[in-house]
Amino acid sequence: MFFFAVSFFGRGEKQVRSQLASRARLPDGADMATSGQAYACLLGQKHPSMALPELRALCEAAGGSAQPWPGQGQMAAVCMPSDAAMTAVVERATLTKCALVLWASGSTVDDAARAWASVSAATLAEQAGATFRFEVYSPHRKLSNDDKRELMQRFPLVPLTAKLDSPQLVCWLLLLDGQVSIGRQVAVQAKGDSLWPAYRLSSRPYVGPTSMDPELTFVMANFAGAGPCSLVLDPFCGTGSTLLPCAHFGATTTRISNPKPKPKPNSNPNLKPS
Repeated sequence: MFFFAVSFFGRGEKQVRSQLASRARLPDGADMATSGQAYACLLGQKHPSMALPELRALCEAAGGSAQPWPGQGQMAAVCMPSDAAMTAVVERATLTKCALVLWASGSTVDDAARAWASVSAATLAEQAGATFRFEVYSPHRKLSNDDKRELMQRFPLVPLTAKLDSPQLVCWLLLLDGQVSIGRQVAVQAKGDSLWPAYRLSSRPYVGPTSMDPELTFVMANFAGAGPCSLVLDPFCGTGSTLLPCAHFGATTTRISNPKPKPKPNSNPNLKPS
């Protein structure tokens, strides 16, 4: 497969960077070369080998950096200029689940709870009067509601007020292998609610044997930095799998020739012609 992307630098390039472009706890051993604010990014479980490279490419395009979290393959240590810049990266990323400012961590629930008890008063004083919702994330163990309730009681957020709908603060409790952490949400990735239904293969009028999973093609577009100032050429574009996400991000896209034989119409009986 051939795939070329060219970016044109100038005023528009600065606009793209600005679109991509607190205090936090960094892991021991993380050396962040870029000055700014520190974040912990939770990586998705799909295509794990591509998650950190995609995040790093987006962070560097926005003037930040991303490194592996020492001893934890599901997280990345990120440094960005601001919460707004971090939010823009997460919203564009495909394989990053969310970005947090960590308040306390430990190797076990007990260790993390003790760490939280030592900093909770000062931390919550900065959030005085805010409403909150608690999210418990445990990818390797299914938790019942009682389990979650018991865990949340170990990490009290008094005097904040709980509010399930549209709270001012979303607090996460991460239960990962060898690490338990609590922190506030800065940004969360929500493509699954809107983007993938529009770009999934079953929604496209034509598919072929080389039509790619939309998540992979959006990762490719992020690696290439496709945007309003880019020209993307896919000489043998097939059904346009690599060009669609580039066009979604505002790039100008083009091809040289269509493959033979021509792709067949999608056989999905629920697909309506546009």
